[in-house]
Amino acid sequence: MKHASGESVTIEVGQTMGKWLLRNERFRRDDFDFVVPIAQHWFRRMMVRYNQAEVLAENIARVLALPLSRNCLLRTRWTDKQGTKSITERLQSVNGSFGCRNKKKVSGSSILLVDDIVTSGATANDAARALRNAGALRVEVVAFARGVGAFGKGTKASFITAEPEDLPARD
Repeated sequence: MKHASGESVTIEVGQTMGKWLLRNERFRRDDFDFVVPIAQHWFRRMMVRYNQAEVLAENIARVLALPLSRNCLLRTRWTDKQGTKSITERLQSVNGSFGCRNKKKVSGSSILLVDDIVTSGATANDAARALRNAGALRVEVVAFARGVGAFGKGTKASFITAEPEDLPARD
């Protein structure tokens, strides 16, 4: 999913996530105004020409019949890849790295924020903070995978979690 060559997998995963959300009794589609993907820095987007969070969000939004807002969340500064960093380094690296382009649209809204993998929660939390600071009333995060303890004290978003009994049975 991390590379453009895996886009067909990302599309399928996004559609499956959307269907799972519709079946999940803790999720209510009507509680959300739109879907927002985690933003990439413009330079990274130019280099890789692919944002897996955006592909996931696009397909989740399609299944949920919710609008997708690709451009309201903005990566305001370059951050190194998080994968090799400790939790503390991750928190420091992304702190203050998101902003909001369209405060008028975000103000008073409830947002479903989509990321591919949430490990420490640093990226999703900082993105949620930017949306909340722009006036969003509610930000919930959905991700394909998450690390244990991904969201701790001071988290600005809630996390929609799949429990094993929620997941489709394997053939």
